[in-house]
Amino acid sequence: MRVIKLSLILLILLAAWTAKSQWTINAGALKMYTLKIEGNSGPDNTRYLQGLINNQPDVLLARVKIDGSVFIFSETPINAEAIRAMLKSNSGIKAGKITEATFSKEEYYKAYTLFDFPAADYYSDKKPEKLYYQDKQKEEKAYSVAKSIWIEFFPDAYQEIQPAPKELTEMEQKEKAQKGSNIFFKSKTE
Repeated sequence: MRVIKLSLILLILLAAWTAKSQWTINAGALKMYTLKIEGNSGPDNTRYLQGLINNQPDVLLARVKIDGSVFIFSETPINAEAIRAMLKSNSGIKAGKITEATFSKEEYYKAYTLFDFPAADYYSDKKPEKLYYQDKQKEEKAYSVAKSIWIEFFPDAYQEIQPAPKELTEMEQKEKAQKGSNIFFKSKTE
């Protein structure tokens, strides 16, 4: 009975680990799309439009800037016409053609860290905070990409928040040295 329980626990842990690992993606696997919109009227409307685009099923992250520039990031090709139609029907915005562009880690990092600040165009070396998504899998994916880019862009800041290695006490060092000296090897010829 113990073997069955242990096997079941291991199976559950393996399934949880596998599911979690599927939530992380490599930044290089993402696609980036650009779009220009007309009729945007300020930061509040910009955040609203950004939310509309971000809630599309094939969109991982979107950023709408005050000037009407839109960056959309996705793992798969997006349904451009559905996004353009949604923008027009929900907000009366005139959307230009959505074009695929070369993925930019900097644009993704800006889109993620400046999500609530459409007028800003700068970012700091602080570790990015998680954005709230209704879809937790999408939330984890978006965050994992932002965090990996942050580590690449700001390795010093990353190192600063890493826990310091545990220093061994004098007693622990002696025990470790003693254990190492008690190991004897026999040659095959003996």
